[in-house]
Amino acid sequence: MNAGVPILLERDNVNDDVVVLAHWFVKDGEKVDAGTLIAEIETSKANVEVLASHSGYLHWSFAEKAELPLSDPIGHILPEPLPAGSLLTSPPKSSVVPPPQSAKSSSVVAETTVAAQARAEKVRPSHKDSLVFTASTGYVQQVSHKARELMKAHDLTEERFAGISLVRGDDVLELLHGKSSVKASPVRIRETSSEGETECQPQNLSRLPVTEVPLSRMKRSEAKSLAGGAKNTIPSSVSVTCLTRGLRAALEADPALAGNVGALVVYECARLLRKYPSFNATHSSGTMLSYDQVNIGYAVDDGRGLKVVVLRDCDRKSLREITAELRELVLNYLEDKLTPVQITDGTFTISDLSGIGVSSFAPLISEGQSAILGVGGEQFVPGSRDGFYTLTLGFDHQLSEGRTAALFLNDLKDRLLHYEKAVMRDALKPEAIVCARCGRGSADLPDEKSYMVQSAVPPGYLCNICMVGL
Repeated sequence: MNAGVPILLERDNVNDDVVVLAHWFVKDGEKVDAGTLIAEIETSKANVEVLASHSGYLHWSFAEKAELPLSDPIGHILPEPLPAGSLLTSPPKSSVVPPPQSAKSSSVVAETTVAAQARAEKVRPSHKDSLVFTASTGYVQQVSHKARELMKAHDLTEERFAGISLVRGDDVLELLHGKSSVKASPVRIRETSSEGETECQPQNLSRLPVTEVPLSRMKRSEAKSLAGGAKNTIPSSVSVTCLTRGLRAALEADPALAGNVGALVVYECARLLRKYPSFNATHSSGTMLSYDQVNIGYAVDDGRGLKVVVLRDCDRKSLREITAELRELVLNYLEDKLTPVQITDGTFTISDLSGIGVSSFAPLISEGQSAILGVGGEQFVPGSRDGFYTLTLGFDHQLSEGRTAALFLNDLKDRLLHYEKAVMRDALKPEAIVCARCGRGSADLPDEKSYMVQSAVPPGYLCNICMVGL
């Protein structure tokens, strides 16, 4: 019989040698049309949708959750359905089942297939008996293209997903498959990980009851990247505090920014990285490899998985261009449409936790980089009208030192504070004069003995408190 057209993944879109077959959207043996969404593949960077290249009958080569080599086809598109007893379904985490060699082996395979299909039906309850999300108010619900197709195929309405502002394909699958339950199992104490590195186990692990919860491939890849960064660097960090008036002034002055503080920080960091090349580099065998491009990664996480979207050649783009590109990348993240190109080759990373009330934190350097900027949330001193936030630079002490990190942060703080001066309507008013170092205005100085002086570096004014290093 004709073996059909193999379903292969494109190497240009996937960098891994092994991937996970996350979901089948079409049953084994079912007829499909060209362009039909048939499967979703989980790589270390993103989930990739697989479309049927031809019309015909789908034949699985792997079951869901199987880890498979990228070189192997995940299935075939056949011109006609296979005869009864010839549909071969591989069990999870296995390779392709070889063709039967005899009538006896064919019978065994058929029985195994029937048993596997029966187990699958048993563990996947009907959506009528599945989870229903609790309702909430005050949001506008959006549905991704993938989720809408699944809802239509399984006769689901948007009301079944009340409480979710953006319904994605995974939400529909969770509803269809029901909540996953992980049973306690004996813990396997391993000396080495799958990557060949020693794993550290808690001393009391062997005598305490535990529940073994497998990590997703994406989370394991994230851990591997951060472990690689820690292995190749000597991490250190420096923090400064910055008033938020400059940021507010910039956002109010340019409506095109639409309140996007992250874009403003990306824009200013990109230009400073040319001045401080040791933070746009990586360490290798006692040398510093300084990147020719400034590709800033911006960490995004809405609670369903961390991704770092990458804005390339940031130092050559305007603030409005960066704002528009960052908005598009975040939208692609929410809709599961990020491509591998959009999340690779970052040379510097910004992790912004200001939106969830974190005052300050120690960000971790990614593999192949030498620095990362952490942005904390706005805070207010009781009785003060001005807020402040903390900027923390994590850096590789092999390539730089604390003094240079402090200079980078103070330069960044000065640039952000200068936005306030740029939009002042009356710069001659005494209360409009602001210290370029600490952000205090003339009216904020502690007593009548305090004063401001003009400064060349940093440009603008300095209060006498900053001049003496208080």
